[in-house]
Amino acid sequence: MHMVQLLAQLQAGSVDPLWCAGSIIDVQPGPTMHQTAPVASVTEGDTVIFDVNGEKQAFVTVKKTGKVKVGKQQCSLQPIIGQPYGSIYQVSADTSELVRFKRPRTSEWTSVEEVNKDNSELLDIGAASQQLSTDDIAALRASGKTGEEIVAALAEGSATFQGKTQFSQAKYKKKKQKKYTVSATIQRPTARSICEAYFGKSSPKINHLRVDSLAMLLSLANIGSHGKVLVLETCSGLVTGAVAERLGGFGHVCTTYLGDKCPPLEATRMLNFSDSIKQSMSTAPLAALFEYQAQATADESPATVNTARQAEELIEAQVDGQAEQPNEGQPERQLNGQPEQPRQHQQEAGSPIGLSLQHQQVAGMNGACMRGLLDANSEQPQPSVLTGLSCSLQPETGVAEAPIDRREQVRRMKEQREAQSAATQKLLKAVCKTGFDCCIVAAPSNHPTGVVKKLLPLLAPSASFAIFSNWQQPLAECHLALQQSKQALNLTLAESWWREYQVLPARTHPTMSTSGTGGYILSGTKISS
Repeated sequence: MHMVQLLAQLQAGSVDPLWCAGSIIDVQPGPTMHQTAPVASVTEGDTVIFDVNGEKQAFVTVKKTGKVKVGKQQCSLQPIIGQPYGSIYQVSADTSELVRFKRPRTSEWTSVEEVNKDNSELLDIGAASQQLSTDDIAALRASGKTGEEIVAALAEGSATFQGKTQFSQAKYKKKKQKKYTVSATIQRPTARSICEAYFGKSSPKINHLRVDSLAMLLSLANIGSHGKVLVLETCSGLVTGAVAERLGGFGHVCTTYLGDKCPPLEATRMLNFSDSIKQSMSTAPLAALFEYQAQATADESPATVNTARQAEELIEAQVDGQAEQPNEGQPERQLNGQPEQPRQHQQEAGSPIGLSLQHQQVAGMNGACMRGLLDANSEQPQPSVLTGLSCSLQPETGVAEAPIDRREQVRRMKEQREAQSAATQKLLKAVCKTGFDCCIVAAPSNHPTGVVKKLLPLLAPSASFAIFSNWQQPLAECHLALQQSKQALNLTLAESWWREYQVLPARTHPTMSTSGTGGYILSGTKISS
């Protein structure tokens, strides 16, 4: 549209100003942006977080025939399929099924009517203050009364309820609602929600990494789109998933590990990543990355003068699903309509799996590094097939072929993995030659000084890094070692601080219980030696 015509229509009010702004700057989202946009509704096969009464979180894989325990009832997952994230459900008293409902607007933000009243005249006389007995409450439940009706009956039967202040009455009702009214909220699994669920449920699995510390790691390491990120972690894949979520399919994240056994990365499977994001993830042992770096340096020739641009093009080609297949005649996708695969070769479509490499130092790899990325019902691949490196397969395209025998199917799967292994190996060689842009270390069980000494040669000059630990002393020793070796500058050792506040009229205050510390983070920038 011509600029003069656009301005004339804008003055006449026939064109939306927001549309005009998008037209002037020519905002055209690419195909990858559409692929990485989160789905607004729950689909079968997704992993969701069931938040029960805001106190208990559970990871659930959605299936039509699946069930979940809400309160004391086993409920089918069928009603939540196709519903938007954030929906609230209650258990029906008649059919024991999940029923969606809209939470009524709370009156907590209304004006406070009572300011001088207190609870000093109340006497705690125990069970005698309640007229309803346990049998009466059970009879109300048996008659099909809802939780709200039971709470109202309890408030009416309480001898001290009317003497309580307005705040105490609200607290009394809220406490009884959690007991007699069980509600579940369907949350979208994100890096933050998964971190909060793990921190409250089983924090040792993520090394007590709090959500604010995770956010500081991503910020201090300068994680952004089109970046080449190196991650070494033992937090069940939480850091890797958070990095991949922030990259959004633009760039590459390589999870490395010491030795020949990768720690579990189960959190990456819970994030419901799109195919483009899965293709931007890979795992490789640290020894393999050093070998790639040595090979790339040895293979350098005048024909490859711009290795940085070459690495970026390879990453973009992998994101777009156009990575070059080195072997001719290899299948480019998985096939549908095939008989059941052997359990040792089953995997989810588009999920990262292990690939074969010719490395002597990782020949004993047993494939356990990918047990967090495979389907929960599949077994680990055989050691002779998966060693050392992993990346993602091309997504299924719905093309059906005639059934083939199991041996032919296994052969094709092996050829497919080898082709993808070669493509990822070529990509990592280019990245290792130019160096990684960012680095995050979240493995408190390893001393940071030795880890950083091994990882710094793989980083490009001016690369940012961030190291997490639950203790201050190891990071202080690493800080001193980096200062003395003059390998980094802008070194900062900080402790994360997080405290929630209750913000309500006339009763705003910090929460009474909180975690003591979120750990310590050492950050800095590598300088060229």
